[in-house]
Amino acid sequence: LFPYTTLFRSGKKGMLDINKQAMKYALQGQTVTVYEKDDDGNPKFYETEDGEKIYYTHEEIGFSEPVDFWANISFDGGEAQNKEYGFDTADFDAVLLTDRGEYPFKKGDLIWLDSEPTKDENGLVDSTSADFTIVGVKPSLYSVKYMLKAVVKEV
Repeated sequence: LFPYTTLFRSGKKGMLDINKQAMKYALQGQTVTVYEKDDDGNPKFYETEDGEKIYYTHEEIGFSEPVDFWANISFDGGEAQNKEYGFDTADFDAVLLTDRGEYPFKKGDLIWLDSEPTKDENGLVDSTSADFTIVGVKPSLYSVKYMLKAVVKEV
């Protein structure tokens, strides 16, 4: 077979661990609970006759809590090739490569490479804190390539 198969994670076919970088991801379309707040920013609640606090909440669709993961990431190699993986290279800034079935990523999910995830005033994941959004998914027999578009950061 291949002379470097012993370098694969857990001795099985897959990505070389030495090429992976630490990142975080958040999945879109997750139902999250938002606590209503008073004028001072404290969660609103009422007390039952038994003294139990019941908080006023509602649900919104947002992103899951960020999760740590390791994967290969490469960046645009220049202007020499204007189409790659069936995408115009202007449509993405980086390519994330993982073993097939390793992560539940889909278009619209968020990736943090250099930045730390932050939350908005409602305690929800702030999508503008991410470094990338997944804009394309290209599966193959043993791996999946995810096309990433950089998130524009406010200065």
